Amino acid sequence: NTVRRPEEVPAGSTLSALTPKGKRAVTIATDAVTGVGGFVRPGDLVDVLWTLKLASGQQGAQPVTMTLFQNVQVLAVGTELLGQAGKRGGGPEGQEFTVTLALTPQETSFLLFAREEGRIQLSLRPKAETGTASNVVPANINTLMEMQLGMRSDGSSQKPGRQVEVYRGHKREVV
Repeated sequence: NTVRRPEEVPAGSTLSALTPKGKRAVTIATDAVTGVGGFVRPGDLVDVLWTLKLASGQQGAQPVTMTLFQNVQVLAVGTELLGQAGKRGGGPEGQEFTVTLALTPQETSFLLFAREEGRIQLSLRPKAETGTASNVVPANINTLMEMQLGMRSDGSSQKPGRQVEVYRGHKREVV
């Protein structure tokens, strides 16, 4: 590596120059599973998912997965920066590599908290979906059973029914 004075470094060749205004570069460790098989590249957009265990009454701690952020720009993978070739740092399955994301300061705080309290996984977005957001219900045993099998986790069937709202004066009743 060549040592250069700051004014001699080419514009856009530093991570701070590539980080969009109002965003912060934050790096997380990933592996072949959590980093989409190592196929995430600088410039891609990803969703960030969080899996943690939540206490849920009598059932004890149950895992839940939720989408924390959508449409997050990948600034770097390993030392390969957006728009530049470099050493990626990824390796065979099981080896860790880093992914640097562009997040707002508040999102950065949430991501670092989530990382300490559970597992983070990236989901690669197709280029054709740039800017679109999806409404994603958090996944747990209840939502999975209801969506896939039409039943609740206690084994009872979910019966489709109609509800009617009845207003009597200022009182609302659902029938």
